[in-house]
Amino acid sequence: MNKSPDRRFAFLLLLLPVLVFCIERAVYVPEPETLSIEPIEMIIDSPFLLPIPPEIKKRVEPCYPDSAFIAKLNGQVLIEIIIDSSGSIIEARVSASQPEVIFDSVALDAAWQWKFLPALMEDKPVEVRYQIPFIFKLDGRYKRCSEVKEGQHE
Repeated sequence: MNKSPDRRFAFLLLLLPVLVFCIERAVYVPEPETLSIEPIEMIIDSPFLLPIPPEIKKRVEPCYPDSAFIAKLNGQVLIEIIIDSSGSIIEARVSASQPEVIFDSVALDAAWQWKFLPALMEDKPVEVRYQIPFIFKLDGRYKRCSEVKEGQHE
């Protein structure tokens, strides 16, 4: 029994929304060399104006959890933040992580310490939503958490 081309096309049309849904939900975190924070949503009144993005004043890197270091685990965490019109982070949450939970708390702690100059629209500060990706690799980029805590007590 041969399926007609019309039936195949109809099947593909039914499958298309499912594929689009899956693609939209997929999380892609680029390699560290290409990382930058990008707006995911502008919380503004006018959809026709583009704000000047916030400028990073202070970037804080997370420490590498000792348990992950010992287990030789790599991972990634995507933190979603809201920066208010004064440049302060007013909300931060884990948007996605791989593997789940292991790197979440150190990434969230680091994100809360970032400082910004506010985004501007028509020379007025505005609130924006951004994502900060953190990539955890055993390449020496991040210090182990136990090393960071020891350095704080000296």
